[in-house]
Amino acid sequence: MSHARSIKLTGLDTRACAGKKIKIQLFNSETSTAMSLYTDASSLTVNRAILAINSNNTVSREDALTLINGKGQDIGYFDSYQYVDYDANRAEYTIVFTYPLALMADVTRVSLESTNA
Repeated sequence: MSHARSIKLTGLDTRACAGKKIKIQLFNSETSTAMSLYTDASSLTVNRAILAINSNNTVSREDALTLINGKGQDIGYFDSYQYVDYDANRAEYTIVFTYPLALMADVTRVSLESTNA
């Protein structure tokens, strides 16, 4: 069985979204509760990925996103449990989970929400 090890975002305009946070969650068809995405520090099970977009809209796209961990702390671009990578040729961000939990076959819906930081 294959786990949801990464999530790709293509075409995200970080300048237009400066100062926002983006929350991504995965769901299955059996419940309205978000699926567990990955294991974080102290074996914390996390059911969302949160990206913080720099409030300075002149920051380059590859430096514009940071990650919020399961405890709500901004970890920058990576820690031992997740990291974000940017491909300038594709204008694509990839969030990668070191210890993924959600099974790809169970995912039926993706939720993407933005909020003010």
